[in-house]
Amino acid sequence: ANLTQARENKLTALDFASLPLKDAIVWKQGTGARRIAVFADPNCGYCKKFERDLQQVKDITVYTFLIPILGGDSPEKSANIWCAKDKARTWLDWMLEGKAPPRSMGQCETPIARNLALSRKHKVNGTPAIVFEDGTRVPAGAEGEVYHRRIAFCMLMRPVLGALVAPLLVVGVVLFFKQHEEFKGSADAVTIVASIGGLYAKSAID
Repeated sequence: ANLTQARENKLTALDFASLPLKDAIVWKQGTGARRIAVFADPNCGYCKKFERDLQQVKDITVYTFLIPILGGDSPEKSANIWCAKDKARTWLDWMLEGKAPPRSMGQCETPIARNLALSRKHKVNGTPAIVFEDGTRVPAGAEGEVYHRRIAFCMLMRPVLGALVAPLLVVGVVLFFKQHEEFKGSADAVTIVASIGGLYAKSAID
């Protein structure tokens, strides 16, 4: 079973760097340091729940590729969202609050056909399908358990690693000053110690 899963992961892996991000709706929170790509349909209930959950994640950038695969008015709604003046705001207003996107007026070229072709190429058969920066994917239907476990791990490890690394840096600085007496009390020494203190405080807060 593990070999089968490993083979499946390899076959479905996506090179994040090769994704045509210009064809995605982009929004971010905080620094946006962590990046994910999501294939989503505007009428997908699980996608809406996923968007609500993402609002609780710090320092993330989300690239949403619209793929209207559920029929009904999904294609029209996708086009209206893409053609809106503020794509990201219109997307979030619809997904989080149910505020219908304004109807597109006039000519507006969308990437929806390209997104659908991309999803077929990579066998994205349901929504939301999530792609992490390392290329691994969380297929539709598994996002609740797998995605949250992974994000929770990232959110947990960041402050833990910061709390572990900062004291080690402080120890290193102390040892350095013991071996280099000429730096004691200098402006450079104060700057270094202040920077390390700031790093430690940030790791504790984040």
